[in-house]
Amino acid sequence: MVKFIYNGVMGCTVTLGLLLLIALPAASAEKPALRIAYLPILDHLTLPIAYELSDKGKFEHLTLQPVKYTSWTELVDAVITGKVDGAFMLVPLGMHLRQKGTPIKLVLLGHRNGSALVVSPTTKSIEGLRGGLLAIPHPFSMQHINLYKYLVEKGRLRKEDFTILDMEPPDMAPSLARGEIDGFLVAQPFPTLAEVADTGRIMAYSCEIWEGHVDCALFLLESVLVANHDRVGELIKVLVDAGKFIESNPRKAARLAVPYIGLDEEIIYKCLTNPPRGITYNKLVPRMEELEEVQGYLIRMGLFEKEMSLKELIDDSFVRAVHEEGQGTRE
Repeated sequence: MVKFIYNGVMGCTVTLGLLLLIALPAASAEKPALRIAYLPILDHLTLPIAYELSDKGKFEHLTLQPVKYTSWTELVDAVITGKVDGAFMLVPLGMHLRQKGTPIKLVLLGHRNGSALVVSPTTKSIEGLRGGLLAIPHPFSMQHINLYKYLVEKGRLRKEDFTILDMEPPDMAPSLARGEIDGFLVAQPFPTLAEVADTGRIMAYSCEIWEGHVDCALFLLESVLVANHDRVGELIKVLVDAGKFIESNPRKAARLAVPYIGLDEEIIYKCLTNPPRGITYNKLVPRMEELEEVQGYLIRMGLFEKEMSLKELIDDSFVRAVHEEGQGTRE
């Protein structure tokens, strides 16, 4: 079994009162806010782009409130404790949370592809990773699955031939530069940052390992879905439209993303355009057969003991409605 190190991945008075009541707007007139959590990575880019393309999150039925976190641990805690209404999360992580009782539903994919395997500039082949220590962002991640596919299925290494460590993405490139790890597989922009700094070499993009793979998705609390049908429908539409915008306008999207990702526009643009289809935002309908394949890997890798009900996990009615109306993306 692969060795795994886990670091851990909610009278006069009456008159005045009446005047105040008349003067103050009714609370019900305010558009309710949907609080959606995200990390500053390209996988979650549709959220800030949707916010920027609107009047700072104000739409017909809702106000969109992006809530930024800097680690998966913080983001997951916010979902479990109800500090947010939903979050962009790793698909395997959302599946794991649902299996453990968190009442969430997958309603929209955030993107496809979007990660890369980075190694030391001196590592020339998969065989050079034998005996290596490799970092991923979370045990329940597509990065973990893609690393398994690349090293075990393609590279013919045994699972015991390498050790996996979970690590916060910003720490990966510095750790590689110090020789503390031998490589990492993580979402953009961190692979490109390592390559630009000449501290690492991209050995493989995830689109080369599993073309069109799912990765992060929008998960919403079931209570939010039940109480806010119109708001959720509008949320899905604006996120789908944001994905179309990114695909058609990568330069402008990179510029709008700067305050959310916290990097130079040129770095973000490079992540969006190199390689072609390195990350895509135009096929966001979740398909059952894809998630079945993901679950199959989670079981094969020993991360799931048994299958979960994927029908209870997915609610694709909102994105399919957008698709059927001809307002959104193709499947």
